[in-house]
Amino acid sequence: MKHVLIVNDDGIHSQGIHVLSEYFLEKGWQVSVVAPAENQSGKAFSITIAEPVKVTVNIDGHTKDFKRWAVHGTPVDCVKLALYELLPSYPNLVVSGINAGANTGFNIQYSGTVSAALEAQAHGIPSIALSIDDYSPKEIHYERSVAALDWILGHWDLDNQFVLNINIPTTSVGEISDISRITKRLIHSPNGQYREVSDSSHQLCEVEGTFKVDHPEDTDVGAVSRGFVSITPIKLSFDAHQGHEELRQSLQKNNE
Repeated sequence: MKHVLIVNDDGIHSQGIHVLSEYFLEKGWQVSVVAPAENQSGKAFSITIAEPVKVTVNIDGHTKDFKRWAVHGTPVDCVKLALYELLPSYPNLVVSGINAGANTGFNIQYSGTVSAALEAQAHGIPSIALSIDDYSPKEIHYERSVAALDWILGHWDLDNQFVLNINIPTTSVGEISDISRITKRLIHSPNGQYREVSDSSHQLCEVEGTFKVDHPEDTDVGAVSRGFVSITPIKLSFDAHQGHEELRQSLQKNNE
């Protein structure tokens, strides 16, 4: 029996967790859920190192079909704990999501959803990050997410060389795009203005900005904005190896 680990950054009570659990159970997979006890969106690759991490097992009465662990920590904490402590062996697949809100372009680096999948991939586990381009997804959006996931699992050989970052549009043309690349443009163009978003005694503000729509069609944002499901293979790498020789020459020149 294949075993899937489901994680996310929206928290263990999110609708996306329930949808994925039901899908894999119906497919006959063994299901384990290790997710944050509370919303951890935007935590990226952060981990908890200054305090103990509390873990609660078998919450919400889900004791018969599968185990669910709520972790009082970050999405990457969840993956590390699952692989090092909670699961008896590595799963065949890790799926992170279904996230409320797209994870595309420059914003990928902030995403706890994507980071959890990348953490699993770094351990050699095939991984998928699955997101919807809506912060308040409707039932139809979850149905499209499951349909896209089902199609991918039927065609993909669970390669562990990269993470499949999948984004579901809100207005669908009913098709999956060709393999997309990450857009190099900022998704939002900030105008430098702040506006107050709370009348509490604390000042809570957010930066105003304009959403950029002119992204090339072969990018993740371009695909989703045209109603296509985007599939973008990604992997973690901070190595700008293309610039090594240029930097080497520059440093040698300045030392002469």
